[in-house]
Amino acid sequence: MFRSYIVALAKEKFNIDLKGNPLVLNTAKGQATLYFLSNNSKSAQSYSGHVYIDECFWIQGFNELYKVASGMASHKKWRRTLFSTPSAVAHQAYDLWTGERFQKRFKAKRAAFPSSKELRKGALCPDTFYRKVITLEAVSYTHLRAHETLANL
Repeated sequence: MFRSYIVALAKEKFNIDLKGNPLVLNTAKGQATLYFLSNNSKSAQSYSGHVYIDECFWIQGFNELYKVASGMASHKKWRRTLFSTPSAVAHQAYDLWTGERFQKRFKAKRAAFPSSKELRKGALCPDTFYRKVITLEAVSYTHLRAHETLANL
């Protein structure tokens, strides 16, 4: 789905047809190549760079995929970005999202994580992950403002 969103956005906002896999974009900073890989950890290997995992709360075998993604983005200049709608507290990604995975490593001294209110603004957490909760209301407002801005160009 993520690839479809990118292709549709490029067409709708910039009248650019993106085709193929990988997608190669020519930017002011040089070429950017976007590879859209399976969420199967056995077939999503051998690349390195920034890793974006969409709908991570719905991926079966998340922990194995996360290990692979960590290897793919192991250099300091690269990052892993995960985003999702929530599914269940029993999902493998849940303890990563809540910080509990980090907390288990330091049982004697637990670090204070930001509140839900703080996470709506976005916050760098003790485990060095930046977390942000985005509500449907906030997305609707942002989309409306962006649409108004583009209409006025």
